[in-house]
Amino acid sequence: MAIPNVEDLSIEILNNMQNNIIYSRQDIVNEQRRILLVTKEEERKFQFTIGFAISRICNLGMVKRINRGKYIITDWGIEQLRRDREELKKRLVKYTRNVKKNRIIAYEIFKNSNEKFLKEEKENIKRNVSEENICQNLANYLRDTMKEMKIDGYYADAEFDRNDDMIKAIIDDQMKIIKIKCDIIVHSRGKNKQQDNLIAIEMKKSTNGKKRKEDRERLQYMTRNSYYNEINYEELPRYICRYAIGIFYDINIKKQQVNLEYYEDGELCKKEIVNY
Repeated sequence: MAIPNVEDLSIEILNNMQNNIIYSRQDIVNEQRRILLVTKEEERKFQFTIGFAISRICNLGMVKRINRGKYIITDWGIEQLRRDREELKKRLVKYTRNVKKNRIIAYEIFKNSNEKFLKEEKENIKRNVSEENICQNLANYLRDTMKEMKIDGYYADAEFDRNDDMIKAIIDDQMKIIKIKCDIIVHSRGKNKQQDNLIAIEMKKSTNGKKRKEDRERLQYMTRNSYYNEINYEELPRYICRYAIGIFYDINIKKQQVNLEYYEDGELCKKEIVNY
């Protein structure tokens, strides 16, 4: 059986919950895995989709998180199930649109900032100043753009290494915990739990001989909706994820161009070359 979309899976999770019974996240996952007959090849997509579905029904108040990884259906959730299923699906689809809206805003912030940055800092980049200097300057343009767009509550930080009061870390597919310090991030510094993280940027100059693989992998992990068995949206996750977009920013000093790679939902989605 194919993995259903997030909206349909959200409804099925609600359908399988009974009033006044506490369910662990693993209970929910195991039940849906059994119903859907999830294969090994489908496991990653299944984990991604069910994590998003649990987050959504919690965020909409249909399910309440009792404590980490423990849930109970609410009276509101029961009431919604009594209503027409198509109406409920429309509500869930509307929530998806909000996620997409945040991604569009993130792209607009970056595009506007990067255009001004490359125009104003062209000579500085040609001097081959340090990556740290370039990152800080780009962060300044991101900050100014958000001010112009009247986007409040978000910050552009270079070399930011905190996740609440913990060191920022990701966890790879082998469940290895890796401490990170991304070159530039745009985030709410933990204030907006529904969408704390907007943009993650990893930068390299052509004069930097270090391999790019680790930068790209970090962006894949940081833009995932969640990690396996990690709670989403109703609280800040233990490991960094949920960036609306990730950008690998590779500056070619000689050709005076920037090779851009954009990441969404843990995958490379497009490439672009910008001349300056």
